[in-house]
Amino acid sequence: MAKFFGTNGIRGVFSEDFTLEFVHDMTLAIGTYFERGPILIGFDGRESSPVICKVISSALNSIGIDCNVAGIVPTPCLEFAVKTLGIFWWNYDYCISQSSTIQWN
Repeated sequence: MAKFFGTNGIRGVFSEDFTLEFVHDMTLAIGTYFERGPILIGFDGRESSPVICKVISSALNSIGIDCNVAGIVPTPCLEFAVKTLGIFWWNYDYCISQSSTIQWN
């Protein structure tokens, strides 16, 4: 089995080794493991971010996890939301779910 999670999370070149299918499958695996939401999704200004967001939110919704999209937002804002609202959050710089960090690049 390949090692996906390193010191800086999951890394790869979008559409080469970091495909939408990979994002979908990894989202299902993580979502199935944690089994709850709601999840707040935020992302950076990369051209690929909106489509990745749609794949992540669709995959989470398909397994019954509610999610909301914050859009382009700095990571500290999502951190604040987690602490204030007590929710999980996903960001393309970091995907954090209380005990898991993943880098989306």
